[in-house]
Amino acid sequence: MTRLGGNVVGLDPNSTSFTEATTHKDEKQSLNNLNYKNCSIQEYLEQNPTEKGAQDLVTSMDVIEHVDNPQNFINELVASLKPGGLIMVSTISKTLYSFLTHIVVA
Repeated sequence: MTRLGGNVVGLDPNSTSFTEATTHKDEKQSLNNLNYKNCSIQEYLEQNPTEKGAQDLVTSMDVIEHVDNPQNFINELVASLKPGGLIMVSTISKTLYSFLTHIVVA
């Protein structure tokens, strides 16, 4: 999204993932509109109250299965959106095929 001209904020409360993402960003000149934060969506919105209701698009890829309270997580994502904004959420299906291909093989 940043390569298409969007201003992107990437959130990750896991410090290892955050460090890896920051290292990757620093290696790529084309990612200068990308800003990583080492925090959750809830922490981000608490620290940046002007970001509530300010996002055109929010994505959450393979995250919801790791949060303690999925409903609260979704509520935080919705709270960050502008009216008419879009949320895209993905997760791995809980099937034997998904387990074999995404966990065992990967």
